[in-house]
Amino acid sequence: MNKTNKQFYKDVYNLFPIHKQKERNYLNKLKNQIDECEIDSYEQLEKLFGTPIDIVKAYYDTVDSQYLIKAMQMKKIIRSTCVTLITFALFISLWIIHIYNQAYEDFQTAVPDNYYEVIEEVD
Repeated sequence: MNKTNKQFYKDVYNLFPIHKQKERNYLNKLKNQIDECEIDSYEQLEKLFGTPIDIVKAYYDTVDSQYLIKAMQMKKIIRSTCVTLITFALFISLWIIHIYNQAYEDFQTAVPDNYYEVIEEVD
């Protein structure tokens, strides 16, 4: 696969909003077709296959709308869950840092830096 073919495939790949099994299969078939072509020009690839946007549009015109809706909802749920988990981990980390900082400050105040010792003689 030459550089132009890789760039064309990358442009198509990046336009897909989801990458589930059906999309991966489609993209693998497309990649194999692009590999078989020995075209050195991006414009010639566009003439043969269509623009990357046209390829994605054509794919989603053939896909069931319920599948697409479910896939988008799942992506939204996964993204929300990841954001929630990262936020939770951040707050837990900050809380632990605060506890360790408090313990360090308590230790620093409990141990005196200087102390005076008075020695008295007892008769």
